Amino acid sequence: MWQCKLRKNYQNFEEFRQYCSVYGIHTRLGFNTPEAAWAVNPTIQGSTDPKDLKVVSGDFTPVIFRMWKDGEVVALFPTILADLDHNCSSYLHIGQHGAADYNYVISQTQSATEEDYQPLLKELEMVGYDDLKIFSKAQFWMHKERQSSPLV
Repeated sequence: MWQCKLRKNYQNFEEFRQYCSVYGIHTRLGFNTPEAAWAVNPTIQGSTDPKDLKVVSGDFTPVIFRMWKDGEVVALFPTILADLDHNCSSYLHIGQHGAADYNYVISQTQSATEEDYQPLLKELEMVGYDDLKIFSKAQFWMHKERQSSPLV
């Protein structure tokens, strides 16, 4: 088995895209398109068999910022298990950490703009989140990682 950043494993995006068209690598990694996988550039692990290819967690913490109708911004952590119901962890200015039903929150909120989420991002960095990577929505691999995590 080997491990490296996605972009280090391919000479360029065109080569990666060709492998995706043959082996569906982006799908295997949980991304909808080769462009999405290339943009995130996750750490991957694999062998000579393309079926072994997977995203390695721990490289960064994915976060999704959403805004409730009242203007309050919520940070969703789709890879972090919050409870036995497999809800993800969330963070608000008031209340701070809690569990959130990802699909419910997405259905009841809208995407937060950078201007909207900036104060909450700064607060998260102040409490120790120094490896955040902002996504507009969760990728399949994020839910899979959360659902396979032990509750600690």
